[in-house]
Amino acid sequence: MAEIRKRIRAVFFDLDETLLDDDCCMHEAVARTCATLGKRYPQIEPNRLATTYVRVSDELWTGYGNVPRTSSTGSSGGRDIRLEVWGKALAVYGLPTQDLAIEAVDLYSQERRASYELFLDVHEVLQALYQKFILGVISNGPGDTQREKVHVTGLGAYLHVLVISGELGVGKPESGIFLKALEYAQVIPGEAIYVGDSLTSDVVGAKGIGMYAVWLNRKKATKPQNVPSPDLEINTLRDLIPLLSGSATAIN
Repeated sequence: MAEIRKRIRAVFFDLDETLLDDDCCMHEAVARTCATLGKRYPQIEPNRLATTYVRVSDELWTGYGNVPRTSSTGSSGGRDIRLEVWGKALAVYGLPTQDLAIEAVDLYSQERRASYELFLDVHEVLQALYQKFILGVISNGPGDTQREKVHVTGLGAYLHVLVISGELGVGKPESGIFLKALEYAQVIPGEAIYVGDSLTSDVVGAKGIGMYAVWLNRKKATKPQNVPSPDLEINTLRDLIPLLSGSATAIN
């Protein structure tokens, strides 16, 4: 990767599970939401409802694909998607009431906003890179909730570019979302690195248009044999600092 240092002008990141510890935050918010509902309604057993919600959520989000939309109205709004997920989870639990689903979404949205947390290496690395590179996030998800994450966590202070599949109508690993980010940053693929935790979404998409792809393997998982190899594998974002040190001039 040494020869890449002279070329790179922009560094793009995935958001969830790369910068934001989203899975942990989600489970925390679900548990708190269900605990509150359990206090309000004696027929709700919080742990069982939380387990039901996570299972239904995983199933629905897998079906939503790269550009999430509700199955009933086709809405890409984060609140509408949350309402669909909570509504179906409560129905599976045995409480198929719209009013309760709305109450759950309101509680969950508050808990999600309060629980957003970045990985410990994020601020340090973005501060180190901010003056030298164009920084951006390319994320799949609803525009409103992804932007909320960026705002609440303070990520917006570092970002020059933010592209979200729910707003663009195209998601990773499709080339369109990466090309739009490059267009906004005014760089060509060979001048950009993309860092993400997903081999099939992040690495495949970035390499597909000629960007350098870095796999952030925080959990030190074994790479499957049937997916393309990244240009580099790292276990912490801190590994980017020596990799990119001195490779670009400050941004005007």
